[in-house]
Amino acid sequence: MKWGRLGIAMITALQFQALQVHATASLKTGQAKVEGIDTSLFPIETSPTTGTSVDDLFPTTPRITPGGSQTGGITGGTIGGGSSSGSTTGSTQQKGGSGVTMTTVANMKADFKCSLFENSDAVDILSAVNSLNAAVGSPSCGGGSGINVQGVQDNNKKISDAVTALNGFLENPDSVKPENAATIVNNVDVAIRAANSLATTFANTDVMNKNCRDQMSGGQVALALNDIVNGLTPYALMAASMTGGTAAVPFIVGGSVITSAISSMNKIVTENSTKISDAQTRRAVVENTCQFIRLDQKYKFLIKNRDEQVSRISQEISQSQSLFSAKIHNLSKMTNNLVTQKNALSNTSLDIDKDVASASAQLALDKQFITSTSDDIKVCQIGIQLASIAQQPNSYVEIMLDSVNKAMVAYGSTSIAEANALKFSGNIAMNSLVQMASQQFTINSDFSSCAKATRSFVETVEQSAALSKRIIKLAQDNLDKALKASPDYGQFQTHLAALNQKQLQAERVTSSLDNLKKYANTFTQSEIDSEMDRLRVGLFGQRTMGINSPVMAWFTYTQGLHKAAVQKFKDGLNSLRQAAYAKSASGQNPVNNTIGGLFLNKKQMDKDWNDALNLVSYNAANLKQGTAAYDNACRELQDVWNRWTSAVDHLSAIESFCSMISPYIYDNRAEDQTLVQMCRGLTNSYSMYGGSQSTVSTLQTMKDALVKDHSSEWALFLKKKVDALNCPQPTL
Repeated sequence: MKWGRLGIAMITALQFQALQVHATASLKTGQAKVEGIDTSLFPIETSPTTGTSVDDLFPTTPRITPGGSQTGGITGGTIGGGSSSGSTTGSTQQKGGSGVTMTTVANMKADFKCSLFENSDAVDILSAVNSLNAAVGSPSCGGGSGINVQGVQDNNKKISDAVTALNGFLENPDSVKPENAATIVNNVDVAIRAANSLATTFANTDVMNKNCRDQMSGGQVALALNDIVNGLTPYALMAASMTGGTAAVPFIVGGSVITSAISSMNKIVTENSTKISDAQTRRAVVENTCQFIRLDQKYKFLIKNRDEQVSRISQEISQSQSLFSAKIHNLSKMTNNLVTQKNALSNTSLDIDKDVASASAQLALDKQFITSTSDDIKVCQIGIQLASIAQQPNSYVEIMLDSVNKAMVAYGSTSIAEANALKFSGNIAMNSLVQMASQQFTINSDFSSCAKATRSFVETVEQSAALSKRIIKLAQDNLDKALKASPDYGQFQTHLAALNQKQLQAERVTSSLDNLKKYANTFTQSEIDSEMDRLRVGLFGQRTMGINSPVMAWFTYTQGLHKAAVQKFKDGLNSLRQAAYAKSASGQNPVNNTIGGLFLNKKQMDKDWNDALNLVSYNAANLKQGTAAYDNACRELQDVWNRWTSAVDHLSAIESFCSMISPYIYDNRAEDQTLVQMCRGLTNSYSMYGGSQSTVSTLQTMKDALVKDHSSEWALFLKKKVDALNCPQPTL
């Protein structure tokens, strides 16, 4: 994306600001950042809009061929005029201006971040909690306001305390011991239930008195709830990987805990959609639409079979590895070799996690049976069965035992005392159980040694799987230390941290899959469909008396911002031309140009005006670096260019939001018609014989307008002027 912007925050909250601020400012989206880099998993699936994408059609970091074909501007005409017959785009292949290399329709997934599994920092949750406290902190919300202020503050404190207690475990997963599991699960459950209570409170905003409602920012409340929901996700995944009996599981899958939070946000957004000029309300519309879509797509992911799930996780990590490798491809050979090893080790780690997670779930059933009985006969028999299963390739017992061998190969050494001790112990127990299987037993036989061998074998199998993960982690730590010792480390430190965070998130999701899928399979598609229908009405459904839905209100407002920015660009360009003409021979001596309305120097005037139209005087020969004239020209040229990029940002925001909602709006639904017209255009049947007529989408019409009136070509030409003058980038 252009100048590294256009996450959800750039789309919604910074729409009034100039490009200098727009290019660098950032608003939280509820996603984890390692110095600004997203580390969450699986952007939601979107549908690209028709026609050439905004980025390709109007590149604001122009891919202009050096000395490109457009050297003299566009002769004649003014940019403020009407359409030109030669530059229509329609829904066909379009040109982005002379000298610009075009690409195919852009994949909007990378531009509009909304991931199924968030990876937020604790600071995001704590900020959200403080934001909620501030929202209800007005004196108007005390007493008989209809809101339990103390209850809100108490629940906020529960969330803060739980996150503070859990954050060390989240940041240092190696510090988690078996005895910590109960504490972790309990704290996560407390935080989730507190979040649910908050959502329920704010869902009942109609019981609040008017003064309290007016003092609270609905957008602020909705965003805070959204950040809490997103922020709790990594903690919930940590708990869900430990047990299925936790509130974290329905929270992740989409049970009542999460749907009540989304519903409350939906209600707040709906109530405040009339305040769409408020940046927080606009962002809340986008964020809640994201939650609505995530609810559907996460459920569909979780009910897939394990191979499909793990394949997608592996693909996501591979893409992240490729991106990381691409960013450092020009570094030293030693560093690149270390990165290659790191990627291979990460793949091995993911494979082991995948296999062990599935196998451990099966072993857990056997272990539960063993611990639930004191009958040595039963314990002996299950041990004999396990020893037999261990000799079968790819059985769950064999997978867990062999995970140590795979880990040692990845580590690069077989000289690990604990691993060898486990292999020795496992072989003795398994051989003993195999021998016992061939003996003749009676009720009077002594089964104690067989039961002892069984318990030893099960413990060895379980410990082998745990050790394999520790060996892999040790290998990864050693590689990271080697990378940090590299002289190139400063150039890729941020990207390495982001890759490590994403891999850790992938491991949490992989380890949680069994517990999540078990719950998802009891949560029927009809329940999801029912909830989705209810939520979509709040977001997409048109109101009575012609009042726009929250999403359509967002589109209408952003369209207005785009049109205003385009007009400001045109006004600015004409101002540059007027200034250029004023400095020409004709402009400096206007009294000599006419007598009695007759032009005396028409030829000179025409030349000077044409030069002014094409900004000819803005060149290095006339404007020497270090002079006031040069500084003034660069400032004004860049200001007009910034107006253009602002216009393109708004248009790209509309296109990104369209790609996000397109799979969820339907031509056949009357309540969706305005959104369909905005994003892809309507197709109306007009005869009984199947004829139809299509209308061009509002989005496409806006694209066409910028090409037809040559705005895009003039913008690129202006940028070439800025580059040719080597104007300094503004200091922010």
